[in-house]
Order: sequence, then structure tokens, then C-alpha cells
Amino acid sequence: MKVAAGDRSWLAARGLGSVREVLAYASPDVAAISRSSDIFRVDAPPGSEGPACVFVKRYDYSNWSRRLKQTFRGTLFGASRARYEYEFLDEMRRRGVPAVRPMAFGEDRVLGFTRATFLITEGEPGVSSLDVYASGALAISGVGVELRRRLAESLGRTIGRMHEAGVRHGGLFWRNILIRETGGDEGWRFWFLDPDRRARLHDGPVPREEAVSDLAEFASSAMAVGLRGGVSRLTRAYRGVSRLDGPDREFVRAVVSRSRGLADAERHRILIADLIGRLRERVIEREAVPAARVSRTMDEFLDALNGRTPRDAEMCRGERRIVLDLRDASMAGGRWVRTVTVCGKAYRVEDGAVGHPDLTIRSDVRVLLAIVNADDNAFSLVRSGGIRMTGDARLLGLLLSGVEI
Repeated sequence: MKVAAGDRSWLAARGLGSVREVLAYASPDVAAISRSSDIFRVDAPPGSEGPACVFVKRYDYSNWSRRLKQTFRGTLFGASRARYEYEFLDEMRRRGVPAVRPMAFGEDRVLGFTRATFLITEGEPGVSSLDVYASGALAISGVGVELRRRLAESLGRTIGRMHEAGVRHGGLFWRNILIRETGGDEGWRFWFLDPDRRARLHDGPVPREEAVSDLAEFASSAMAVGLRGGVSRLTRAYRGVSRLDGPDREFVRAVVSRSRGLADAERHRILIADLIGRLRERVIEREAVPAARVSRTMDEFLDALNGRTPRDAEMCRGERRIVLDLRDASMAGGRWVRTVTVCGKAYRVEDGAVGHPDLTIRSDVRVLLAIVNADDNAFSLVRSGGIRMTGDARLLGLLLSGVEI
């Protein structure tokens, strides 16, 4: 494990002094979780020296499929994802780009393959990710348009300075930008995190095509959360001009065109993150109930669902149809198919695939049972890609909210 000078004692005092300790650490303060990684926060005791908190991001490659995928990305003899981010963030800061401070990284390898790896970064007080901040702030009546204008201009200037420094981020989605209100003329400070493998360092300004890719990723996040427009204003601030000429307008068109192709994937990532968050809440809820309901089969679960009213009423506008197409080795043909329709804020369950689905869920019976029962292994099954969804993935929340724990 590589630790930046002066940070070893701070980490070791909190049980993070070795690779094994970091990988085994069970944190009560999970900041985010996805299919391949989790992020948790570790606070310093009051009055102690060093950073007030750190964030630990762990990458899990516990099965060989994931290890092989990482190998094809150059990690067998090259840098792991965590080491790559550590070194890239360090170089960004050396070039004067506002990036979170990397403190340490570690790797667990077997026969050269990366089995697990982690990155520790210093926490910044009073920050939130840009997607969380913007969604909350834009919801305040009367400030949305003005806030969007000022944010676009401030972010355009910040991204422009990063590209002038020769840094292409490679993953400039809103979730990878931290923001804090500062007051004054600028209004905010920003920090970049999670540079992608596509990130590049140049001796001069970032080339046009790479700049278009970075800004398209940024714009796709806006599209994914339902916010459109603002690219022209962002580009004017990015270029440092008051009006866009012909080449600049072509630049904007290229950004918008490319962002449309990224928006669907970004939207799906947001929905999967929402599913994992709901699952985490359900696990916590189940732990608090000693005599929690457990469905032994999917038919038993759906029998309890049929005719009930979902707790998540906001999702029940109109008629929504969910088709469950599950693998089941115990049945002829190896498939189990049911349609769950929410109509009039009540569930109706039917055999087979009925009508046009708003969501189709393809999985194994045992995987979906683990999710609805909030089993201990549900997280790992979701994170390992054990469920595939086509359509509005938010509707899975209707199933999870249907039967009381």
C-alpha cells in the first residue's frame, strides 16, 4: 500500500493502516454503492490532527469474470484502477486543477490479477456531488433558471481552465464533480474526482475532440436527470467569449449530438444506483424487524402482492406493467414468466407476458427472491450483474414497496 507522506499514522489509528484492514473494514457510514465499488466515509475524532474525514473507495473483483475484464484494460501488469486514479489526481493538482487530494491506494492481487483495490481521498467539508446539489437547489421555486445560468457559467470557466492545463478528465459526469457554496462573485468551488481510464494529460491544451467528449459527458448527466439546454451558455464561459462564432457553434452541435448517445447509459446507471439505495434501505428495515416476512417462492411473494396498494404511491400514476421473465430450472422450459400490473393504485398479477411492458426484468428466480427478501447476499447479486432490466427501471421499486416487511 502506498501512503502519502504524513498520512500513515492518521490512517493506521483508524484501522486503515494496511491493505487487509481497508478491504475488511465495515463502515456504518456508506456514502455510495454500485455494482463494482463502494464508498464510505471515515471521520476524525474532534481535536485530532490531519483531515477531518476521508473517503475510501473500494473496487471489488471477487469473481474471475471481473478480473479478466480488468486485465483487458491493462491491469494485469499495469496500474490498477485505484493506482491510476491516485496518480492522475496527484498530477491534476500539480497542474493547478481543483481535484480531491489522494492520500493512499492499495492493491490485492492473485497471480498478477487484481482481486480488490482501493483509493483513499481527503474529504472536503460542506461539499456534495453536483447531481445531488443541483437536483435539490433547482427544486426551490423561483431560483431554477438563474441558478442554472450561474452554475453553467461557473462550471464552464472551471472546465475551461482544466482543459487549458492539458487535462482531459474522461468521466466528466455530474457525480464526479464536487461543489460547495462559497458566496462572493464566483459563488461556488468545485473539485474533480474519479478520472476515467480515458483521461489524458497533454503538454498543451486538450485537443478539440477530447474536449467535445468531456463536455458531452457533462451534458449527458443533465439530460439523464431531465435538464436540457444550457450547453451554449456553458460553452461561452468555457471559451471565454460573449458570443459564439461559426466554429464555436459547430463545437456546441458536436457536444449535443454526442451527449444524446451517452444519456441512456447515464440514465440507466442512475436507476441502478437508485435500486441499490432502495435495497440498502430494505435491508436496514428488515434488520429492525425480528419477525420479518420471508417469501419462499416468487409465487408466494406475488400472492401476497396481488390486490394490495403500493407504499410508493408517486410511482402509480396511470397503468404500469412489469413483466418478470425469470430463469427457473425446476419448471418445464426453464422459465417462469408473470406480469404485474399496477392499475388504480392496486396490483394485479397474471400468468405469462401480458400487453406491452413498461419494464421487463430478466434474472434468475433466486436472485429476485434475494432482492425482495432483502437477503444478505442481495447486494453482491445485484452488483455482479445478476439482474437485467429493459424499460423504466424505477418500477422495480413498486415490487419492493408492495409487501410490508
